[in-house]
Amino acid sequence: MISGLEGADTVCLDDVDAVASDSRWEKALFNLFETLMESDRQLILAGRYPPTHSGFALQDLTTRLASGGVWTIKPLDEGELPQALRLRAGERGLEISDSVMGYLLRRVRRDSATLFNLLDQIDEQAFAHQRRLTVPFVRDLATRLLD
Repeated sequence: MISGLEGADTVCLDDVDAVASDSRWEKALFNLFETLMESDRQLILAGRYPPTHSGFALQDLTTRLASGGVWTIKPLDEGELPQALRLRAGERGLEISDSVMGYLLRRVRRDSATLFNLLDQIDEQAFAHQRRLTVPFVRDLATRLLD
Protein backbone atom coordinates (compact mmCIF):
# COMPACT_ATOMS: atom_id res chain seq x y z
CA MET A 1 0.00 0.00 0.00
CA ILE A 2 2.82 2.43 0.70
CA SER A 3 5.18 1.22 -2.00
CA GLY A 4 5.67 3.86 -4.63
CA LEU A 5 5.39 6.76 -2.19
CA GLU A 6 9.16 7.19 -2.05
CA GLY A 7 9.10 9.68 -4.95
CA ALA A 8 6.60 12.05 -3.35
CA ASP A 9 7.84 15.33 -1.90
CA THR A 10 5.59 14.90 1.13
CA VAL A 11 4.00 11.74 2.47
CA CYS A 12 1.30 11.88 5.15
CA LEU A 13 0.11 8.71 6.89
CA ASP A 14 -2.56 8.48 9.57
CA ASP A 15 -3.12 5.73 12.16
CA VAL A 16 0.42 4.39 11.84
CA ASP A 17 0.14 2.67 15.20
CA ALA A 18 -2.46 0.40 13.59
CA VAL A 19 0.38 -1.45 11.84
CA ALA A 20 2.45 -1.93 14.99
CA SER A 21 3.58 -5.55 15.45
CA ASP A 22 3.05 -6.36 11.76
CA SER A 23 6.62 -7.01 10.64
CA ARG A 24 5.91 -6.48 6.92
CA TRP A 25 4.30 -3.09 7.58
CA GLU A 26 6.97 -2.04 10.04
CA LYS A 27 9.77 -2.88 7.59
CA ALA A 28 7.96 -1.06 4.78
CA LEU A 29 7.44 1.99 6.98
CA PHE A 30 11.08 1.90 8.09
CA ASN A 31 12.27 1.71 4.46
CA LEU A 32 9.95 4.56 3.47
CA PHE A 33 11.30 6.67 6.33
CA GLU A 34 14.91 6.01 5.34
CA THR A 35 14.32 6.70 1.64
CA LEU A 36 12.45 9.94 2.29
CA MET A 37 15.00 11.23 4.79
CA GLU A 38 17.93 10.43 2.48
CA SER A 39 16.33 12.47 -0.29
CA ASP A 40 15.39 15.37 2.04
CA ARG A 41 11.65 14.81 1.64
CA GLN A 42 8.87 15.22 4.18
CA LEU A 43 7.17 12.47 6.16
CA ILE A 44 4.24 13.36 8.39
CA LEU A 45 2.77 10.62 10.53
CA ALA A 46 -0.17 10.59 12.88
CA GLY A 47 -1.14 8.01 15.44
CA ARG A 48 -3.00 7.61 18.63
CA TYR A 49 0.20 7.42 20.68
CA PRO A 50 3.72 8.80 20.38
CA PRO A 51 6.18 6.46 18.61
CA THR A 52 7.72 5.22 21.86
CA HIS A 53 4.29 4.04 23.07
CA SER A 54 2.88 2.75 19.78
CA GLY A 55 3.99 -0.85 20.22
CA PHE A 56 6.35 -1.13 17.27
CA ALA A 57 8.40 -4.31 17.49
CA LEU A 58 11.11 -2.91 15.22
CA GLN A 59 13.14 -0.74 17.60
CA ASP A 60 14.93 1.04 14.75
CA LEU A 61 11.54 2.19 13.48
CA THR A 62 10.56 3.49 16.91
CA THR A 63 13.87 5.35 17.19
CA ARG A 64 13.56 6.89 13.72
CA LEU A 65 9.96 7.98 14.23
CA ALA A 66 10.77 9.49 17.62
CA SER A 67 13.73 11.41 16.17
CA GLY A 68 11.50 14.00 14.51
CA GLY A 69 9.11 16.40 16.13
CA VAL A 70 6.40 14.71 18.17
CA TRP A 71 3.34 16.75 19.11
CA THR A 72 0.22 16.00 21.04
CA ILE A 73 -2.92 17.55 19.61
CA LYS A 74 -5.79 17.97 21.99
CA PRO A 75 -9.27 19.33 21.46
CA LEU A 76 -10.02 22.92 22.38
CA ASP A 77 -11.71 23.44 25.71
CA GLU A 78 -14.79 25.63 25.97
CA GLY A 79 -12.78 28.63 27.08
CA GLU A 80 -10.64 28.47 23.94
CA LEU A 81 -13.53 28.19 21.48
CA PRO A 82 -14.35 31.94 21.22
CA GLN A 83 -10.73 32.82 20.47
CA ALA A 84 -10.46 30.01 17.92
CA LEU A 85 -13.71 31.08 16.24
CA ARG A 86 -12.57 34.69 16.04
CA LEU A 87 -9.21 33.60 14.61
CA ARG A 88 -10.84 31.39 11.98
CA ALA A 89 -13.39 34.07 11.11
CA GLY A 90 -10.62 36.65 10.81
CA GLU A 91 -8.72 34.39 8.40
CA ARG A 92 -11.87 34.36 6.27
CA GLY A 93 -12.26 38.14 6.48
CA LEU A 94 -15.27 37.95 8.82
CA GLU A 95 -15.94 39.91 11.97
CA ILE A 96 -17.98 38.22 14.67
CA SER A 97 -19.63 40.59 17.11
CA ASP A 98 -19.93 39.66 20.77
CA SER A 99 -23.67 39.14 20.33
CA VAL A 100 -23.19 36.70 17.41
CA MET A 101 -20.44 34.90 19.32
CA GLY A 102 -22.72 34.63 22.36
CA TYR A 103 -25.53 33.26 20.22
CA LEU A 104 -23.30 30.63 18.63
CA LEU A 105 -21.89 29.49 21.96
CA ARG A 106 -25.33 29.31 23.60
CA ARG A 107 -27.32 27.74 20.77
CA VAL A 108 -24.93 25.54 18.81
CA ARG A 109 -23.18 22.36 19.94
CA ARG A 110 -19.91 23.53 21.46
CA ASP A 111 -17.32 21.48 19.70
CA SER A 112 -14.82 22.92 17.25
CA ALA A 113 -15.82 20.69 14.32
CA THR A 114 -19.48 21.76 14.47
CA LEU A 115 -18.70 25.43 15.05
CA PHE A 116 -16.00 25.65 12.37
CA ASN A 117 -18.17 23.85 9.84
CA LEU A 118 -21.07 26.18 10.59
CA LEU A 119 -18.78 29.21 10.36
CA ASP A 120 -17.60 28.09 6.91
CA GLN A 121 -21.20 27.75 5.74
CA ILE A 122 -22.18 31.09 7.29
CA ASP A 123 -19.28 32.73 5.47
CA GLU A 124 -20.43 31.29 2.14
CA GLN A 125 -24.01 32.45 2.71
CA ALA A 126 -22.99 35.89 3.96
CA PHE A 127 -20.86 36.36 0.86
CA ALA A 128 -23.55 35.05 -1.49
CA HIS A 129 -26.20 37.35 0.02
CA GLN A 130 -23.83 40.23 0.80
CA ARG A 131 -24.91 40.23 4.46
CA ARG A 132 -23.16 41.16 7.67
CA LEU A 133 -23.14 38.61 10.47
CA THR A 134 -26.06 39.58 12.68
CA VAL A 135 -27.82 37.41 15.24
CA PRO A 136 -31.02 37.10 13.14
CA PHE A 137 -29.03 36.18 10.02
CA VAL A 138 -26.87 33.64 11.88
CA ARG A 139 -29.91 32.24 13.74
CA ASP A 140 -31.77 31.65 10.46
CA LEU A 141 -28.75 30.00 8.88
CA ALA A 142 -27.95 27.87 11.92
CA THR A 143 -31.54 26.67 12.13
CA ARG A 144 -31.58 25.76 8.46
CA LEU A 145 -28.06 24.32 8.24
CA LEU A 146 -28.02 22.28 11.44
CA ASP A 147 -31.42 20.62 11.06
